[in-house]
Amino acid sequence: MDPSGTPSGGRTGASSAQQLDPDQRGRGVGSQIIRVSGKLLGRAVLEEKKSWKLDDGRLAHKSGEGKKWFWALHAPPPGVSKPSRLRQQRGHLQASEPMPVTSALAGELEVLQQDGDTEQEFDPVTPSSSSSPRRPGLKVELLPGPGPGLAAFTAGGLPPGVSGDIYGLLSGKKWGCMIAEDLKYWKLDTDRFAKKSAEGIKWRWEEAVSGRLVAKGHNVALRVETGGNSSGWGVSPEVVVTRACDWLPLQSAIASMACCRQWAAALRGRIPLSLPPPQVDLLMQFLLLHVLSTFNTERLPFPMSAIYSQMRVAARQASASIEVRTRLEAMVLKRLGPSCRSQQDKLLDLIREGKNKPHHVAMVANVKKSSHQTLERFARHFETLRVIQVNYQRPPTSIPPSPNLRTCRELLLTKVNRSHALFLDHKLWLQQAVQQPQ
Repeated sequence: MDPSGTPSGGRTGASSAQQLDPDQRGRGVGSQIIRVSGKLLGRAVLEEKKSWKLDDGRLAHKSGEGKKWFWALHAPPPGVSKPSRLRQQRGHLQASEPMPVTSALAGELEVLQQDGDTEQEFDPVTPSSSSSPRRPGLKVELLPGPGPGLAAFTAGGLPPGVSGDIYGLLSGKKWGCMIAEDLKYWKLDTDRFAKKSAEGIKWRWEEAVSGRLVAKGHNVALRVETGGNSSGWGVSPEVVVTRACDWLPLQSAIASMACCRQWAAALRGRIPLSLPPPQVDLLMQFLLLHVLSTFNTERLPFPMSAIYSQMRVAARQASASIEVRTRLEAMVLKRLGPSCRSQQDKLLDLIREGKNKPHHVAMVANVKKSSHQTLERFARHFETLRVIQVNYQRPPTSIPPSPNLRTCRELLLTKVNRSHALFLDHKLWLQQAVQQPQ
């Protein structure tokens, strides 16, 4: 105790204890922080509640210590990295970790080590314990051969027997090779990202490749082959799926795509067939005449958007009616004008060659797929043909629960010309369809 009566050495003792603590040495203000990659991040100049402020103004979050950055005196030696908690939970393998070898596989490796000529005397055997963890139907066949080592195939945490190549399920094209892993994505060498939750839905691993195992000084290649129970339906789906769906109606064929992913991949692009814009224009004209032929003119003026809604309902009913669909196929499935000639020729050639069926054409009233693009242009087109008459109206509408009013610009149908040649032709067909015996 000093002469003033205050105890001396209180803070000095604490600071000396702190300096003697090996865990706190090299931490705090004045210490350097480096990244996991080994690059210098900066020097800590101020401690905040959740972060350390560096000399260049950046912040190093305290929660990232050991995951994204280290103190310079406590950093691991070069080439050694701590596996993340996510990879530990999922059982992913790091490049610095040895790959576990099963008992059956260890026995085969001992045989390889004892034999002099491994390529001639080694008999490929499929051990029961070395099946693929990703797909139960896959067989892992052991083949001798040199390999680049374990790090080239398990650095990204991939399971054995799976390469880092990612292919799209829809197109079948290669997206790229995996070079880095994020929490939710795989980063590819083509600057693309593959979402982990979309595996098996939008993309797949290329499994028909060689992986490598390194054990007891010998390199053994792994070749993944499909099992016997997956052949037939998955390898050649056109034998059963495609030919059977050719004779199914459109709704039943679409429902069969929900059976499994292999069936959906085999039928995608064949079912349903979409119409080019000229064919959609003629389909929209038929549906407009069909709706207005039974429309009560006492309800005029009538919103054009409501007419369009009735046209979409009529399109769904036409797909279920044999007479109406036969009429639509005769009208639509032919060349209509010079526009979109390549799309028309492609559709007609597929139907003519028998690769696609005419009853798999989707008769959908979608004004956005037509050449008009908007409902206003569609209505103005038939107004110039003097089939209908439309105009805009601004009726005041209330805004509940407020008493205020607002004016809305609405396109209304005001007149229907049923003496037009298009109406007369459609009316004649309706009479013939009714008189025709069922």
